Amino acid sequence: MVVGQQDKKVIFIVQARMRSTRLPGKILLPIPFGCGKPILKWITDALKTSTYHQNIIIASSTDYSNDTLIEFCEKENIFLHRGAEHDVLSRFTAILSKNDFDVVVRLTGDNPIIDIQKLDLALENHFKSEADYTSTFGLPLGMNFEIINTNALLSLQNENLSNSDKEHVTLFIKNNSAFHKNVFRFSDIPSSIRATIDYPSDFLFVSSYFEYILHNSKISSFETLEEFVVKFPWILEGNNQNFQKKEFQTLKEEIEEAIPILDKIELKKVVAFLSNNYY
Repeated sequence: MVVGQQDKKVIFIVQARMRSTRLPGKILLPIPFGCGKPILKWITDALKTSTYHQNIIIASSTDYSNDTLIEFCEKENIFLHRGAEHDVLSRFTAILSKNDFDVVVRLTGDNPIIDIQKLDLALENHFKSEADYTSTFGLPLGMNFEIINTNALLSLQNENLSNSDKEHVTLFIKNNSAFHKNVFRFSDIPSSIRATIDYPSDFLFVSSYFEYILHNSKISSFETLEEFVVKFPWILEGNNQNFQKKEFQTLKEEIEEAIPILDKIELKKVVAFLSNNYY
């Protein structure tokens, strides 16, 4: 830890909910499948090993489907905050308004593969940069980090926010030049590995990875994940076709994203039409 950073108060907030349209209840599914510990516990156990671990809060909603999280949090001695279902940002600001923390790391309950050494490096870089917001680049989808200064997030309460801004927490900061933003690069090339859990096929991929690390007594990290896919390259075929939801600012951006997806499933006429009419 760099001198002068040890006085920074860091909180890890994990946004999590049971109501998922693609894979309901996924955050409490056991990994490895059928015999492991809940996805959410993999996340909280990993965060407890961070140099900067001071507090972990699960930010969920008041929807009845999340009642099952009460037992989990009580058992793990982790505080559960419940707020609006779709206004996720309000969950964060409510937590931060009642607690004295300088920096928040935003995590989600469907991303259980956390490289703690890289998280600590990202936090050190954030402090050095004196940025309001730090994102990371170069790790697989589901493994990058978002680090935000508390005062930056709390200032959003005074802004005219869209529903998307409220749902996606950091969207307004990312799109607003008034905030000092920083990107910490682990690589200049984006990873092709999909390490998030949205679909059943994602769950099976991640479950296989954790079975691999447990069987081989490995520490979960980006390097271990790369080792896993090098040994079993065919495993990537299981979920690399899955579509990741994104927020687009323009129709052109959305079409640019859609064309390669449509091309993969060989909808050639649609691809040709879009290419000819929107470029």
